[in-house]
Amino acid sequence: MYKNIIVSLSLDHGIGQRAIETAQALLSPGGSIQAVHVYEPLQGSVSTYVDDTLVNKAIETAKAALADRVRDTPDVKPVLLKGHSGRAITDHAADIEADCI
Repeated sequence: MYKNIIVSLSLDHGIGQRAIETAQALLSPGGSIQAVHVYEPLQGSVSTYVDDTLVNKAIETAKAALADRVRDTPDVKPVLLKGHSGRAITDHAADIEADCI
């Protein structure tokens, strides 16, 4: 059984319900589950051509989509991270002392 579980969700694919159900089955009483999505910033010179307003709107849209994805799932906290997917998730796991990803 695990106390801090991270379920990584892509907002572009499927609902991820099976992953969340598996996390719920593995969760210790009193534990927590975080549904995590990583927003990857624009690469290189591309960011020069995109207005910050559009980037902020995309981030807010991703936050809303993630919250909507887990709205009907009790005890699952939506978390939007920024950065490279693999690195952002492992850094966040270390920060919250996750024992299962």
